[in-house]
Amino acid sequence: MERNLYLTTQLMEMRLPMVIALNMMDVASDRGISINAEMLRERLGCHVIPMNAAKEDGVQDLLHIVGAMVANLHHTPSYVAYPAVIEDALGELVPYITENTT
Repeated sequence: MERNLYLTTQLMEMRLPMVIALNMMDVASDRGISINAEMLRERLGCHVIPMNAAKEDGVQDLLHIVGAMVANLHHTPSYVAYPAVIEDALGELVPYITENTT
């Protein structure tokens, strides 16, 4: 999941509208893994749908959300809010990168 959240963060930085499908929730539960989808939704600022595609649990929710997003293309994409220390470091790097790239 950590690797997928890294990719999710990269996509969010591109300001793409997105919905996260947490598939195989049954497998996670069987392994004693608890994922708080509501907390992820709040922190990531996008829809998070727990699901089990093999049993079609959550599939209709996913289709509904994606359909609504497509119908409403003026949806404002999520913004990644990094801690101030990271924002400051990025602010210092941007001029350097701009000056030193061709």
